[in-house]
Amino acid sequence: AIEMRQCLDGATEGKCETATEKFKQWQCHKCQYDPSAVGQDDRRLQIIPGGLPDGLEDPDPAPVLPVNPLAPATPGLPGVAGTSAGPTIYTSLPRFRVTVSEVSIPDGSNVFSQPRTFLLQSSMATKGTWTKLYKATTGTTRPPVPLDSHNKPLVVQDQEEESVPVQDAFSKHAMSLNQQNRLEIEPGWCYGMQGPMYLVACAVNSTLYENGFTRFTAGQQAAPPPFNDRCMAVSGRCAHACQSEQSPMANCTAGGFIKQSTLVGDVTAEKNQSPPVWLFCYVLLIGFAVKVVMLCPGIFSPYPHCRRYDPELTQSLRYIVVCVPSAGENKCTVLRNVIGAIGCMPKECRCRYHVTFVDEGHRAEQKVTFLKLGALIERIPNLGGSTYEENVMQWFQTWVEETKKMDLAKFKDGYPGEVDQAVMDRICGRTTLKV
Repeated sequence: AIEMRQCLDGATEGKCETATEKFKQWQCHKCQYDPSAVGQDDRRLQIIPGGLPDGLEDPDPAPVLPVNPLAPATPGLPGVAGTSAGPTIYTSLPRFRVTVSEVSIPDGSNVFSQPRTFLLQSSMATKGTWTKLYKATTGTTRPPVPLDSHNKPLVVQDQEEESVPVQDAFSKHAMSLNQQNRLEIEPGWCYGMQGPMYLVACAVNSTLYENGFTRFTAGQQAAPPPFNDRCMAVSGRCAHACQSEQSPMANCTAGGFIKQSTLVGDVTAEKNQSPPVWLFCYVLLIGFAVKVVMLCPGIFSPYPHCRRYDPELTQSLRYIVVCVPSAGENKCTVLRNVIGAIGCMPKECRCRYHVTFVDEGHRAEQKVTFLKLGALIERIPNLGGSTYEENVMQWFQTWVEETKKMDLAKFKDGYPGEVDQAVMDRICGRTTLKV
């Protein structure tokens, strides 16, 4: 199987940390190619003069492929018609890594010490024509260099340094053998002591830990086995560290491996169904029930009550008292409040209904006003076949409709000026009498 992945930016020089983006999502960058020939000092590490030893063939000979005469020439690129002497800036694919897996190495000595992989390229302009990505001309010219956003080389060569050898196309196809799923740890701190030692390697999922394992510190204590409750893969070695004599150790094989049965085991799912948790839940439920009983009296014991007003509700009462207090309001405001209190008398009230007035200022004019209102109530006639209480209630309900929208500004209570005559007619009852 062959897999190609893009190298991430900012990786260590000479190393490639791959990404998972698809080929169409790769981030391209700009390159500059200079077709001018390099000096004799740079033309090193090329094909061995005189050819290869017997039994070996060049895996990258000069390709003999059909050329499309209708394809446009690209000036400055090696191996393409129309080459010019000046440098050319073009858009190129980023660095990427080719991984070939599940390949068996052939037996025998008549093979290369390193495997080779050849990359072929084609485009819409050259349909049916495939060329190798690295050409033989790279041995006589400098390779392309990557550019930044200002079209400047990312790596500036020092003129005083020794010229860098140019690798030919033959070596650019070389691959390195790498065992997959292998991790090398180079700790910068001392761990363990001389004597019996058990060393366990645990592979975890990085998404379970925040900020790149910053909470892990050297020498911190870890939970005992089984380790499969937190590890995706686990293995261990055991031996007497820094000692020539190796005596048998518990849970350790003769080859120095920790028995896998001691590293992994059945993981019991953690549950909160324990007696302390149940006791805590019961206490919460009991406390909630007590709160409901205290804040909602009568919710569990039904009692007879009426959804709407019923005159029978006033039959069990001896009297109803409505108190109208006053601190410093003028006579119009006090009279409006008293009119509203009298107009609130329940219909067909079967008990005495009293309206009282409390004046904190003990003003004589307020007392006179209240007495005049009482004299007015006594002079309401008993006409129309209705009772005296019904006539009083009807009179005051009409009076309330005439005065309920009167505010302090209209009564000039705390405002400069005199009360308007139309307002005076409403508050004194003249408009009510006309109605």
